[in-house]
Amino acid sequence: MARKIRVLVGKPGLDGHDRGAKVVAAALRDAGMEVIYTGLHQSPEQIVDAALQEDVDVVALSVLSGAHMTLFAEVLSLMKRRGLGDRLLTGGGIIPPQDMETLARKGVGRLFGPGTSTQDIAAYIREWFATRASGRRCPRCRRPREGPAPPRRPAPPRAPTASARASNSPRQATARVNRRPPAPKPKARAARAAARPARRSSGKRSGEALAHPPSRRTVPYLVALNGSPVRKSSVDLLLEQVCAGYREAGGEAEQVYLNDLWVKPCQACGPEPTSGYCIFHDDMDLVYQKLERAHAVAVGTPIYFDAVSAQLELVIDRCNCITPLVPRAGGGETFRAKWARTRRGVFVTASGPRQRHDMAERCVRAS
Repeated sequence: MARKIRVLVGKPGLDGHDRGAKVVAAALRDAGMEVIYTGLHQSPEQIVDAALQEDVDVVALSVLSGAHMTLFAEVLSLMKRRGLGDRLLTGGGIIPPQDMETLARKGVGRLFGPGTSTQDIAAYIREWFATRASGRRCPRCRRPREGPAPPRRPAPPRAPTASARASNSPRQATARVNRRPPAPKPKARAARAAARPARRSSGKRSGEALAHPPSRRTVPYLVALNGSPVRKSSVDLLLEQVCAGYREAGGEAEQVYLNDLWVKPCQACGPEPTSGYCIFHDDMDLVYQKLERAHAVAVGTPIYFDAVSAQLELVIDRCNCITPLVPRAGGGETFRAKWARTRRGVFVTASGPRQRHDMAERCVRAS
């Protein structure tokens, strides 16, 4: 079985726009690659250190700040100095074609501009990896291929130790070959067995194996979806109290700030055409994972216009794929939940006296 291609996606410099990097990282992951994302505001040294520690095959940089000529050249220089000269350095961003050609002459791989299909990026990385593994030169790769790794030098022979020199005599060697280890006596074997500490009883007779190994207790998990666009708001404080009480009861709780996520609006695509939940792979993938793991869900939102916030409404709409509409055998359609386990829920709101709580509650219950 061929191993997965390891790709490191980095955002060097002061560029704070990481939406494109996250889209590419998710697309490469869906293409079967193992992706490591470094996060924002990484220096070239930090990116190369991460590439060395993770032992990646490809380093992909996203540069939208206009400093691509400096950042790509510095990362490539550090990769060669740290022994990663045979790895692919690629990436994309707002890069003029003449700058792409200049960087290609320096040894940088193919660069991708706005509007590039993620399938083309994945195909390019696969083609580069296949040609690297087979030893052929990639016709589409602009980067000169490094030569094969030099063979390892054989280790120098070790000097014989005193015991080895002493055993070189024919008499001792013959004695060692003909000598047989003495068989343990039955009485000594029984005495050793009696001296062993008794094993803890499992409630079954001696010699009877357990049908099922003991399972670990699952810690209850609560996820709190915070729909407020303001940190330290009333909704934030209320949800934090809910999480604190859940932790005191012995569970695990976590807040998710929906305003920090990049979630594409629902496109009403109907039946699920791909594996997973939704055809779009954005930050909702993280929400799906947490909801599937959760035993309880807390939803918090401010009430601005007699309804939930836009951030929460976006996430609620994208949760339709958790209970998709499927055709019935006898005709018609019905909703079928993907999860068998029922989750408990709590709804937290914060608003002024003129706002209607019942309208916001209807939004959540209807979803």
